[in-house]
Amino acid sequence: MWHLPDLKQWKFKDSKNNIKCPVSYIKENSIEMKILNIHKTITPGQLLQLLEKKLNALFAAQRKTEICFISEHKDGVIEISQPEFYEGFLYRIEIKGDELHITRSEHYVDDVNSLTVESILNEIFADLAEDGKVTLVLEG
Repeated sequence: MWHLPDLKQWKFKDSKNNIKCPVSYIKENSIEMKILNIHKTITPGQLLQLLEKKLNALFAAQRKTEICFISEHKDGVIEISQPEFYEGFLYRIEIKGDELHITRSEHYVDDVNSLTVESILNEIFADLAEDGKVTLVLEG
């Protein structure tokens, strides 16, 4: 069920231009996760290197903006964040064999930047996958 949070819970992010606009809606009682099989094994270091090389360049090309995301290896998972605009992580990726367990922050599911990052991640995973084949194992 989708709802608008009360105004005290809204986060306003455009302080440069003094414009107040909500970042996103909040989806109750959900975990935004999907599992992709890329049909080959990789290390967190390899994935991190690829994200550092491609994510911000592709984002800048698609959105025509200078927002840069931070990709970092934390406790066995890769986290993608942008602390100037978002609290916490946007995406968390855990590698299990030839599967990528991807968790999207439930607080930003409708945010245009987060959706753009998701689209770019899908492109990167297809490039990374064996023969470009990515299989969706679970989404929910």
